[in-house]
Amino acid sequence: MSLSKLQINLWFLGLLFYPLLFFTVKLDNYDISFFKIIAIMVASLYILNQILNNKIVLSKIIIVFMFLTTFSLILNEISARLLLNIVSYLLVIYFAISGNLILKKSSSVEILSRFKIVINIWYIFLLLGFVQLALSYYGIDLAWESIGEASPENKGYLFGRHILRPASLYGEPRDLSGFVIFIFALHTYIYKNKNISFITLTLFLVLGLTTQSSTFFLVMAFYLLVIFRASFLKILLATIILLIALYFIFPLLQLIIPRLLLIEEFNIDMLNTPLFAEQAGDLSLIFYTINSNILQFLFGNGIGASSSVIASYVNEYMWTKSESTFINSRWLFYTWLIDFGFIGLLFFGYFINKYLPKNKKLKTLSLFALGTSLFTGSLIFILILIIFKYIDYETSSK
Repeated sequence: MSLSKLQINLWFLGLLFYPLLFFTVKLDNYDISFFKIIAIMVASLYILNQILNNKIVLSKIIIVFMFLTTFSLILNEISARLLLNIVSYLLVIYFAISGNLILKKSSSVEILSRFKIVINIWYIFLLLGFVQLALSYYGIDLAWESIGEASPENKGYLFGRHILRPASLYGEPRDLSGFVIFIFALHTYIYKNKNISFITLTLFLVLGLTTQSSTFFLVMAFYLLVIFRASFLKILLATIILLIALYFIFPLLQLIIPRLLLIEEFNIDMLNTPLFAEQAGDLSLIFYTINSNILQFLFGNGIGASSSVIASYVNEYMWTKSESTFINSRWLFYTWLIDFGFIGLLFFGYFINKYLPKNKKLKTLSLFALGTSLFTGSLIFILILIIFKYIDYETSSK
């Protein structure tokens, strides 16, 4: 096998494992995932290829990353978590940069064929969520958040029965909830090259609901904005219809999923109760927005600083959560707000919009990927944009 073939195969293998958080070994201070191992291999092969060709190129993105890292190390107290967060950023960024150049040298047929294999495997693992539900109904709870970390405790009441909240191999139930419709849409549009069936869509919407995760509702709300993005009037109309529909069906949903009672009863004082201890990292956004100073809010705290900053706000304003030195948020936009500031978010928004595909379906799928990333902490939308950059014409011509 040639080096170029090995590189593209390895890159798509890394893409396959990226959202599958089950394939992770959790250590005391750091997680080692299959993706990280493969990303290191891809980066090593990419550098080796440059050396063999006597052409070492330092990407502009890496130069900017080095500047941001230096700024962060000066601004913040150097700690293991700060360095590990920076390394995590670097792995994904370098994986994306090397992937961009690997795919650039490959044909759209090669790219599309490998991407379809990845999509189909992701889809099969979605179906595993239905299997988990069926087994749990009969008292067999098979669930793991990562290798060696069984999670049969991830259960909730559904139709009056205490049943497992499915996660398949995507990590926690909320991770599956964020990916379920995105992967279903990828499978329908890219793998099968068909339009979405309402009946099949309903089945996967049900799967998302059975995760009993607020992430599912947040992601779906974003998807609705994407679907009706062509017109403000359509967005407004869809929002009104959605709110009216929720008003009438919410009592039914509460009977099916009692966890939704928390939404109806929610008030800001509840944030400092054990009910929201596990969501403290995400919900501390409220206190960060209100209490951070203007410079901190606009320009951020430096790349990798989010864990310690979130911990400080949680410990000060949500003290029913056990005291922690580092707490992460699954909301990517919140992590980026802390690291890069509001102005940084505006720049990211500009560049994302600039590189969205021209093809309407691919653009919608790209925005779905963005919505999934915003509420799961995944950077998968960057990898999806890179792939769509090289299959745009291939898909558009069908």
